[in-house]
Order: sequence, then structure tokens, then C-alpha cells
Amino acid sequence: MLGEVVPIRAWIRTDAQLPIDPDAAPRALIYSATTRVATEKIPAIDQNDQTALFGLQLCLDTKFSPGRYSVIYQFQIGSTNRAYRDSFDVVAGGDAAGRGNSLFYFQGSQRDVILMRTDQGAVRRMFNPRL
Repeated sequence: MLGEVVPIRAWIRTDAQLPIDPDAAPRALIYSATTRVATEKIPAIDQNDQTALFGLQLCLDTKFSPGRYSVIYQFQIGSTNRAYRDSFDVVAGGDAAGRGNSLFYFQGSQRDVILMRTDQGAVRRMFNPRL
């Protein structure tokens, strides 16, 4: 859904499935059925001292319509270029401004106001809330 995040993770390994650091940070090329939607460099994650683990939180904004997306992870080890593929689905719904993660309620003489801050950094105003 729009406003959600998709974890993009790459654990770089040799053909023998041993972790190995690539020469540079891997890139994620994200494609819809026919078009490249985004290209992201994936930073290293220091999770439990795991070697060669990279990841980012991809925010689903207005570039992402409902459908299946392919992620091509590209990286280089020595003189060898490597890649592997993953995919994720975006379902209808949500809001490109993100999910609300904090609310502030103000009671006024003319109307009540709620300010909501989203995880994308937007602040939305809503008037006269009802439960």
C-alpha cells in the first residue's frame, strides 16, 4: 500500500554461500512490468556483526502503483559483476504521505483540530474528529 515501507535486503555471498563484502555498496534497480521505477544504493547493516549484509527501507510513494515489482540487486566482487533478483507486490490503498505515527489534539472554541505527523515527515490537519 502507498505510505508503507518495503525492506530491501541483500546478503552478498560467494558461490560456496560464504558471506563476502562486495567492492562497493550494491545497487537495487526496481522495475514495474516494463519500466525502471527507482535505483537505490543499499547501505551496510551492522546487524549482529553480520558480514556482507545490506539493507534499506524503501518508501512506497506515488511512483508505485498497485502491481508486482522486480528488484535486481547488482554488485561487484573483484572483476566479476553479479546480480540476483527478488520481487514484491504493492496492493491498492494507503496514502503516499505515509502512515500516521503521532497525533496531537487541540480543542478550540470554533472547532477541534488533530495534527497528524506521518512517517514520511508530512503534517496533516484534520478538523472536528468524531469517534
